[in-house]
Amino acid sequence: MRVVKSPAEVELMKEACYIGSQSVNLAMACTKPGISEHAVSAILEYSSRMSGAEHAAFPPVVAGGARAT
Repeated sequence: MRVVKSPAEVELMKEACYIGSQSVNLAMACTKPGISEHAVSAILEYSSRMSGAEHAAFPPVVAGGARAT
């Protein structure tokens, strides 16, 4: 990984961060008692893809209740 990024690379990184933050915000807004971790994960993936992401860098880690510690 190079330390110095081209302007195009910086823009792609900014776009990826924006898509990621918007997807997390949407998933948080959709979270309510009784929603499954699987459903929250699906919301994250759907939102990311619909916003232009080709794929996630890693699978979302969604945990609730006793599994969230």
